[in-house]
Amino acid sequence: MPSQSCSVSNLLVGTQYRDSCSLLYQWLDFVDIFCLQDQNIRFPVDNDDFVGLKRRSEDQVKLTEVIAPIFASISREAWDTAKFPSTNWYSDNIICHDLQKAGFQHFVSRAYVHHVGSQTVGTDFQKCHEEPREWIKANRPDMYEEIYGKTP
Repeated sequence: MPSQSCSVSNLLVGTQYRDSCSLLYQWLDFVDIFCLQDQNIRFPVDNDDFVGLKRRSEDQVKLTEVIAPIFASISREAWDTAKFPSTNWYSDNIICHDLQKAGFQHFVSRAYVHHVGSQTVGTDFQKCHEEPREWIKANRPDMYEEIYGKTP
């Protein structure tokens, strides 16, 4: 994935949700402590340094493949394009995959939201991983291998 760096203010200007590089985006989300690696504040940004009292990356957004929207903004065009699946776990992966195929990109800002645990699906990760298996196999076989690996 190409590296992309644009300011948050450039992403939020205008109703078309295009940044200074004219990229159409689906999700703009914030960093957190209970989420995917690209969104997780615990994972450092490569080659980041301090400028005064903050890190240089704090004014930037990061291009990423999948967003787990915790506290996010989505453009109207992306909302109208998205086909939200009938599954909870991995729905973010499926939506992001479909919207990337439609030309959208996903960004994470360095703004921080403190998200305490998962109240939606709980913390039994094995159960969360297994519950959508049959739905994905039947309804989204194109995503099955990416999520579960090759079928036996």
